[in-house]
Amino acid sequence: MALVLNEEQTMLQESARSFLRSKAPVGHLRGLRDSGADKSFSRELWSEMSALGWPAIAIPESHGGLGFGYTGLGIILQEAGRTLAPQPLLASSMMAQSRRFIQPGCWSSPPVIWPRRKRMS
Repeated sequence: MALVLNEEQTMLQESARSFLRSKAPVGHLRGLRDSGADKSFSRELWSEMSALGWPAIAIPESHGGLGFGYTGLGIILQEAGRTLAPQPLLASSMMAQSRRFIQPGCWSSPPVIWPRRKRMS
């Protein structure tokens, strides 16, 4: 099955490719590796990626996200893979997605999509 991108998705792909090639080339990963520092990603680069809204790429616009769905997330992850950009994008996106299903104001509640279980006394 071929994946044909629409115009918005193609623009997203091109902008992600351009951003990552300029800000996170393969040398960026090598620099992190060779620095000897105990960090797995660049916080400065992650701040820039967050400012672009990438952690919220898969969240619908009605919930405050960018509305590109998992296809948009896949596009960005593919481009990040091309440059070996070590960023917590997937984990952050999944955490942001799961936040939609948690009852407002209660982080300890199970997601709404899970069936309620009776507690045994």
